[in-house]
Amino acid sequence: MAEAVVKVKGMTCNHCRLAVGKALEKAGYKDHQIDLKTGEVKVSAPQVDAGAVRKAIEGAGYQVTAG
Repeated sequence: MAEAVVKVKGMTCNHCRLAVGKALEKAGYKDHQIDLKTGEVKVSAPQVDAGAVRKAIEGAGYQVTAG
């Protein structure tokens, strides 16, 4: 199982968590963890494309700052 961890700027509430989670699921990443306190998003899948993860999160309106 591959993993990607990215830092996301602008996630502050449960609505943010849901929006990012929905975007990741739409991109095919069902297994993810979103931590609002640290701003980290962790995605696990047999293959993880970091560019696709970034694109999904940014498409939801949030800024990926690292990862």
